[in-house]
Amino acid sequence: MRRIPDSGKMAARKNRLQGTRMTQERRKAFQEYFSPEALRKVFIDKIKSKPSIGIDGTSASAFESSIRSETESCSRKIKSYKFKFSPYLEEVKSKGKNKLPRVISKPTIRDKTLLSSANKCLQSYYPDAINKKLPNEIIREIKESLKNSNEDLFFCKIDIKSFYDHINHEILLKKLSRTVDKKTLWLISNAIKNITVSASTKRKFYPTENSLGVPQGLPISNILSDIYLHRIDKKFESVNYRRYVDDILIIASKETSKITKDIKNLLYKIKLETNEKTEEGQISGGLEYLGYNFLGNDKVSVRDSSRDKFTASLIAPITRYKKGQDKSIGTTWLTIETRKNILIEHLNEKITGAISEKKRFGWIFYFIEITDLKILYDLDAIIKRELKKAHLTPAEISRVKRLSRAYHEAKHNPEGGYIHNYDTYKTTQEKISALRRFGYLDPNASAAYAPEHIDALFERLKSNQLLQLERDIGTMY
Repeated sequence: MRRIPDSGKMAARKNRLQGTRMTQERRKAFQEYFSPEALRKVFIDKIKSKPSIGIDGTSASAFESSIRSETESCSRKIKSYKFKFSPYLEEVKSKGKNKLPRVISKPTIRDKTLLSSANKCLQSYYPDAINKKLPNEIIREIKESLKNSNEDLFFCKIDIKSFYDHINHEILLKKLSRTVDKKTLWLISNAIKNITVSASTKRKFYPTENSLGVPQGLPISNILSDIYLHRIDKKFESVNYRRYVDDILIIASKETSKITKDIKNLLYKIKLETNEKTEEGQISGGLEYLGYNFLGNDKVSVRDSSRDKFTASLIAPITRYKKGQDKSIGTTWLTIETRKNILIEHLNEKITGAISEKKRFGWIFYFIEITDLKILYDLDAIIKRELKKAHLTPAEISRVKRLSRAYHEAKHNPEGGYIHNYDTYKTTQEKISALRRFGYLDPNASAAYAPEHIDALFERLKSNQLLQLERDIGTMY
């Protein structure tokens, strides 16, 4: 007679099979993301065109010249638990008046490549934990929910205090250990414990390790923060709950004090605190979130401070032109006429934003969800006034694009030609034309340029311009 296994043995066998399958998947994950071939692909796809030099001073081109040996060494050392990160280079970024600056940690090219691969690995483990929504997507959802309501809704804003700096290593690693393979877990642990130092710090004064918080600026920083808060995000997803990094917003038909208390208690359990001032009220009294200002259920504008910062950013190049302070862009060929043309090119890109690799950059794209269009006409008038003060002619001023039109183009026809699109530059001659317009090459020179030189210079132009567009929106929230 055939013996039928009891339910306990069947369950044990099922668990063993699941364990074996999980082990195989984890081994596969290492091969997929940390093999020399995988690391080289990440460098080519992600790092090469957007390099940032770390503490060792190695450029992307220098790393690429020895990429085979570097990636083979990295992969081998991770596999044997012997890999060591170089210290991150400290970069301090201002967050505006009366705010503590943000400390950014810049890894070396080698480590950035490795951490970018670790980011891809974490995404495969946590596909549901990643908060991929851009600020204007979140704003669009809020706008729609307010528009569809006949009530004067209540809101509560919670700001997590120094979020990245207070992520607890033990809690984070315990969360990761339930899902992530041992080698990736070990690598993540080393990455978050790695020190950040300024370029002037002598080696003998280096701290031992970072014992609290996730360094900002790493390819894994955002996904680790999302994993850390994933259970809270999931718990409240059925209510009108939104979170962007450390800014939480709840909108409800009644007072939000109960939900607010629950969220704060859960944050406290994972050793996070909130800033003392929690904003609560009704939408009719105004709600500011992520740089936007909701004025009732149907009017969406720009927060005053966000508008003022952008206005200053628009006026700055005009002021530099008037004072002749932009001569550092080029050399003796920078005539008054050339400088005017360069000013107009830079202003136009600030006004319209830009497209690169199908991604959209700039102020107008960030604030695409506003309904208060008067603010755009007001900014157009300010630009025109400042250009008149700089003695540009009516014909020259007419070449400057308008925010009021850029808004409509960005919303309905972003690739129609009004907005600067770096993806349209295909040939060396097209890139030379752009470099001349932006002041990177003498517009009157007839010298022949090597294609690789033009490609490198064009990438520098694009990187510098897109960085400036990111700075225009970098302190909106």
